[in-house]
Amino acid sequence: MATMTSCCVAGLLLDLTGWTHDEIGTGVSLQADLGQYGPGGRALHDPRPGDPSRFDRTVDSP
Repeated sequence: MATMTSCCVAGLLLDLTGWTHDEIGTGVSLQADLGQYGPGGRALHDPRPGDPSRFDRTVDSP
């Protein structure tokens, strides 16, 4: 499990069961209706350097 740390999903857990080390390292893209691009936008989260059990929001994407 990884803990999400950005405002909209802070404290939520991301189930990484079955993910490879490489998959975890590339981060995740989640729908984020409250992000910069509004409904339909996505928020990209990357594992925190030195603590891959926490994912930090890095950028919004349309």
